[in-house]
Amino acid sequence: FLEQNVALLELHGAAAGIGCGWFEYPSGAFRAQRWRARGIPEGLMAISPDTTAELLFAILGYLSASTVLARSKALRRWGGFYERHCLYGEDMTLWLKVLLNEPWYFHLSPLAKLDFQASQLCRNYRRARPIEPFLLDPAILRNVCPQALIPLLERLIKTFACKTAAVLGYWGEWRQARQLVTRFLTLRDWRTRLFLAAVLSSSPIIVPIAWLARRFVHR
Repeated sequence: FLEQNVALLELHGAAAGIGCGWFEYPSGAFRAQRWRARGIPEGLMAISPDTTAELLFAILGYLSASTVLARSKALRRWGGFYERHCLYGEDMTLWLKVLLNEPWYFHLSPLAKLDFQASQLCRNYRRARPIEPFLLDPAILRNVCPQALIPLLERLIKTFACKTAAVLGYWGEWRQARQLVTRFLTLRDWRTRLFLAAVLSSSPIIVPIAWLARRFVHR
């Protein structure tokens, strides 16, 4: 991991950091084709006004604190991990700050092993996970975003609002989902990923549906 990624950082001096692939434990699988299909690039990339919110959303799903090697100057420049009473999304908030302002290098070589089964903050939730800090306070990102990328950032925030509202709905937390939908979405956003799921999740009707879904998944 260190040998290959340090060599890439030295070769690509403009890159603020590198994101690589990983093996899932215990299966040993790495779904490179899935990430390629979602648009994860190979090589140096700088976010631009032409970047889609869907691609940026996928990039954030690809980056993990366990599979990133970044320059310390870049991380300090953008404030390091978000720490103010944050239980979820502190790393994603940092990656977004960097990605909006500096190039990043991506490759799909799996150089780490991740044990998701042992994670308390990843896939083992038994209730709704905390809301991302940049949805609670979008100014965290808006204040550091280049003006040309503000439209992209706003589309990304809507995408995350839909996703998080849908997750809240799955756990029956329709009131919190409604707050996100009311704050960030209008009918004009109907093409946003998971828009319909978010709207459904913001209504009390989701409670019995979510109960049945959880019974099916966790049985």
